[in-house]
Amino acid sequence: MSWITEFRDIDSQGLHFKVFKPAPELHGLVAYYWLLKCAQPAPREAELMLPDGFEEIIFSFGGSYKRTPVSGNKCVQNLEKSYLVGAKNQSVMCSRYSVLNMVGVKLFPQTLAALGRFPAASIFNQPIELKDFNIPLLCELEDRIFHSNSEPSLIKQLNQGLVKLLAHVELDPTVSRSIKLIGQNRGCISISTITQKTSCHYRTLEKKFKNNIGMSPKQFAKNLRFATAFFDMTHNSAQFNLEKYGYYDPSHFSKEFRFFTGQTPRQFILSRNDLSTHVFEHSHRSAKELESNAAKHNFT
Repeated sequence: MSWITEFRDIDSQGLHFKVFKPAPELHGLVAYYWLLKCAQPAPREAELMLPDGFEEIIFSFGGSYKRTPVSGNKCVQNLEKSYLVGAKNQSVMCSRYSVLNMVGVKLFPQTLAALGRFPAASIFNQPIELKDFNIPLLCELEDRIFHSNSEPSLIKQLNQGLVKLLAHVELDPTVSRSIKLIGQNRGCISISTITQKTSCHYRTLEKKFKNNIGMSPKQFAKNLRFATAFFDMTHNSAQFNLEKYGYYDPSHFSKEFRFFTGQTPRQFILSRNDLSTHVFEHSHRSAKELESNAAKHNFT
């Protein structure tokens, strides 16, 4: 049996989620790695995953789950193989069918399209199985991860494999600069400010975003704004201020809340016993911490 399929350090909910920092050579391409193990075969609640601006490579080593979009095309997908998924502009509900053993790589936007040299629209909101991506190095990395015997070994395999895999990836500098501005402002920034600071006409910027990420800069900013507001609301509701996040009135926020969660804020609060945001919260907190540490060292 591989170490990756064993259950250790599982909490009372039968869940183990941990985040790891990638090698410095991967800065600007890889945000962080995560390890997820779920020991309980029959979960009590669905997991809500909000769009966070990242792309992902997800290596699956056993188990399966149902992935259901909250809005838009609600096509249910049953996933059990390793896959990649591009940027998202819709939330998904994930419900496990069985135990899970997964390793994820959070990639900065544009990375997958640059790696595969295809339009971002082909993986926008869409999980694509690893075998269909036609990159042998990814399949080799999946095998090495499976045969790792510890967390340090896992991180070593990820670093070595991804440094080699992403060595020649080049991102559009205008899009990268725009994403940085959006991230620094947690999505609360006007598109006119972005075009002014990047010296790029809006239609040109929109085309670049759609070609490299799959969505417009306005939608990308909307996603980050809501994810930040949602996290802060659920962790510090007493001091939550809508205007801080660019929402001009409660109905504006409620409309976006319904789009991303399928419920009104009140309905969501009442349904917390039937819904989990555990993984999203860990991921969002980890992303904020890594961003804060990078800023202190002038890495961003």
